[in-house]
Amino acid sequence: SYPFRLMHLDSVKKAIAKKNSGTEITERNNYYYIKTWHYYNDAPVIFVAAALVSKSHVNLITGNMLGLILLIYTVLIVSLLSDVFSEALLEPIRTLYKFVNEISLGHLNVKINMKTGDEMQDLGESFNRMSDGLCEREKLKRFVSDKLYSSIEKSDEKRINKVKVTVLSSDIRSFTTISEKNEPEKVVSLLNDYFTLMEKSIVKYGGSIEKIVGDAISAAFYEDKNSEYALQACKAALEMRESLKQFNQDRIEKGLFTIENGIGLATGEVMIGFAGEKARRREFLLIGNIIKSAETLESMTKQAVSSKVFIDKQTYEFVHDKIKLCPEMHDTDIFYRELLS
Repeated sequence: SYPFRLMHLDSVKKAIAKKNSGTEITERNNYYYIKTWHYYNDAPVIFVAAALVSKSHVNLITGNMLGLILLIYTVLIVSLLSDVFSEALLEPIRTLYKFVNEISLGHLNVKINMKTGDEMQDLGESFNRMSDGLCEREKLKRFVSDKLYSSIEKSDEKRINKVKVTVLSSDIRSFTTISEKNEPEKVVSLLNDYFTLMEKSIVKYGGSIEKIVGDAISAAFYEDKNSEYALQACKAALEMRESLKQFNQDRIEKGLFTIENGIGLATGEVMIGFAGEKARRREFLLIGNIIKSAETLESMTKQAVSSKVFIDKQTYEFVHDKIKLCPEMHDTDIFYRELLS
């Protein structure tokens, strides 16, 4: 009823103001008005109770005892409901813990559905925004190399770095003719399978694909104190060639056309950085003479006799005593050696 709502509100105000538990008894006409409240120091909960008792039903002693009785009743209710309220308070925390655990397992596309109407709900919504951001980053990583992704993560994108790398250049022989003679759907399917297979070998040996243009792959193996990047590039190239043999064999068994490729490797310094500072679209660049050298060597593999992997002089100096090579070739002014398959 209306008087009791006022009594409850008054009790809550007293609990907040005094920050303790207590009881008040007032007399009005033939009734005792009894208000009691229980204040929790460790939780945002206040329990209140109110009673209207006729004087004709109780004597003075009983009337003085009513406040204590009512308070004891309230405390008993609190004790009985403590587990329920504990669960209510802990449930949002459990929800957040479950969310963080899912993120740590790599399940990024998770959401928190928390309708508490307080700061916990705001925290849950911020976690959901974090989940969206992580999903976007994961999508981005599928389309760019590890080196590019790490560069994007750095705060100073204007910086240009000079690094030592072995560049790998590869493309499919007579791809224009293949595209003209076959349906677009079959060509796209071929490229999807081919790039997936080639990337597997490149990544296995520590490289990263920096660019794919049509049928051409440009990858880089960056200098690392704990690895021999030029040797790793050679191993990746040889595995790419072996994988292509099995790839073609599988296509023959399915009655599909086969493909051929060549690989050129060149080692040296390149500049890496971003182009298009004021443009909406920015481009990650590798700039250096060795990129052109790798492409030139790749084009020369048409005259190869073994692995169809050509290396330049700098790469040769790194790996000549660690990997098998074909006999020297003297039919060109450009120094190159072919890896032995």
